[in-house]
Amino acid sequence: MRRCRNSVCLIKTLKFLEEYGFRGGEERDHWLWDNLSRSREDYRERVKLGFEGSEVRVRAGELVKGLGVLRDKLLAGFERAMEENERLLPMYYYYEPVEYRVRESG
Repeated sequence: MRRCRNSVCLIKTLKFLEEYGFRGGEERDHWLWDNLSRSREDYRERVKLGFEGSEVRVRAGELVKGLGVLRDKLLAGFERAMEENERLLPMYYYYEPVEYRVRESG
């Protein structure tokens, strides 16, 4: 995957969201997470010393459509998390041991 330029990151994200809508199967969520994470880290690496200042035009319809897909994806994730947690949205993760043994040596 090539690094995206500052102004191209938004376009790249919109393309990932568009492709996500056409993908099927269980791996589609992981595919989106992986590509968005890589894109984000590439962007962070590129701008860590400053921005180049270029701008890019994006059609409002493309942006609204992409944001709608992202919103729907987030709401579906919230719903899944709430289904697994008695309708409560978890704020952090914790672990409860099923079995444990206390050692005298610490």
